[in-house]
Amino acid sequence: MAHIVAVIDIQVLLGMKTSTSYDYLLMLPTEVQYVWQVKWGVGKVLYLLSRYPLLLVSLVDLHRMTSHVASEKECRVLYTLIYHTMAFATMISEVILIIRVWALWQRRIWVIAVLGSILIAGMITAGIVAEGALRGVDVISNYRVVSLSYPACLNVGKGRRMSIVLYIIIMVNGTAAFLLMIIDGIRSRRYLCHGFVQNSSMMHTFYKDGLLYFAALLATSIINTTVSLTQPLEYANLLLSAQTSLHSVLSTRMLLNLRHSAQRDISDVNSVADPSTYHRRHNITGLRFATDTDSSTGTA
Repeated sequence: MAHIVAVIDIQVLLGMKTSTSYDYLLMLPTEVQYVWQVKWGVGKVLYLLSRYPLLLVSLVDLHRMTSHVASEKECRVLYTLIYHTMAFATMISEVILIIRVWALWQRRIWVIAVLGSILIAGMITAGIVAEGALRGVDVISNYRVVSLSYPACLNVGKGRRMSIVLYIIIMVNGTAAFLLMIIDGIRSRRYLCHGFVQNSSMMHTFYKDGLLYFAALLATSIINTTVSLTQPLEYANLLLSAQTSLHSVLSTRMLLNLRHSAQRDISDVNSVADPSTYHRRHNITGLRFATDTDSSTGTA
């Protein structure tokens, strides 16, 4: 069983690293324009924390897969770094998605209270479970003595609890945010029916990307939870990297797409003084990185 897990582990990881690297290179010009050229702010910090830790830990994971010799102690250090970075990046991505929904609901206290409570409870639970799971890890080191196609380290131990709890946290938080988006869309249907979205490329992007991204993340969480609960123990964490990579890619893409769309709406918003446009202006203000006029402040 272990040798099958080893082969699948390498194939899944290489596939995710390749897709993540491709997405990074594809979006780099947009990132330079909308992230690197504005001063520091909450939006920029969250973007970088969601994007770059996973890119850096990919090098650690490549070392784990390609190293010819690794002691059990080194393997445990590698897995600890990899798992904690994945959990951290996933939670940052969840924070980004929560802030987007909060802004859509005009920064209402109860919205951030509900979503924030779910996230904080999940983070505490995930931290406790992760520590317990890592202490129970059974690592096969020096696996290359069997075949050079196998990784130097392979976790075939008790990491099932960590992955299941992480997936459930993502499902609960994602479901709550997804429902809030649906409710807001229904609540704002009079704006939608009268050209609100058609006249705002940013709001069109938010609803389109947001609904698709939340649906995709929810679907992958359900699949991963099902795999962890129904398949042998060795397969529990095989799709963990896929889940975290998808979170990072989708959340950062949402920010970049929103910033790009908001850029086209700013002049129109600034030129309209009608009080009936407050809802639209307020949402755009809460969803952008920074406008051309306030980029010096790095507004989130």
